[in-house]
Amino acid sequence: MELFSTNEVHPREIKIKGETGTVYVRKLPALDLRRFYEETRSDDMDVRLNAGFRALSKAIRKEDGSPRMTFEEAQRLSLEATKELTRVFMDVNKADDDPGND
Repeated sequence: MELFSTNEVHPREIKIKGETGTVYVRKLPALDLRRFYEETRSDDMDVRLNAGFRALSKAIRKEDGSPRMTFEEAQRLSLEATKELTRVFMDVNKADDDPGND
């Protein structure tokens, strides 16, 4: 039984402007996922706007597991890239069952 988050990456295919490629996505630890979900509901608009970019910078990795982009680089992604990377981030990081937030 795996209790702790690892640096294992999961390859996912993305398509942006007609081009297909592979990105590697890390399943984030519970703390980072909870922070992401709380930030998306923040009263502070800047916190809400940046929640996804912060999560992508933590989750999108190189094949060897090292960071693919910084938070600042994530903020400069095109809309199409942001949508595709968010789609694969959500796919890899979806809860299989109750996350124990009670």
